[in-house]
Amino acid sequence: MSDFETFKTMYLCNFSPYVPDELWNLAEDYHISTERFDRSVCTGQLHHGFAIPIDGRELGIINSHARNTRKSLCMVAERLGYSRREFYDAIQHVSRYPALWMEKV
Repeated sequence: MSDFETFKTMYLCNFSPYVPDELWNLAEDYHISTERFDRSVCTGQLHHGFAIPIDGRELGIINSHARNTRKSLCMVAERLGYSRREFYDAIQHVSRYPALWMEKV
């Protein structure tokens, strides 16, 4: 192994965490469900493909739906043996790759 390979192995790491398929699918379901709902509620134009609320009323409605959706899917994740933190981390990770799930909305 070269000096560079040794350095790379010892000091560099992969910052892209692995998300198990079950968690990925649940997190993807969360994003798809909330974006579909957001599009049905928000009356403004899409911004970069996402529905944007135009007032506090719309924001309150979509936030309430997002909380309820997150809570119900979190219970599913916990039944599958994952912690709440793992599920929330998966939601955050999946949100970084909208091209992988946005077409399903």
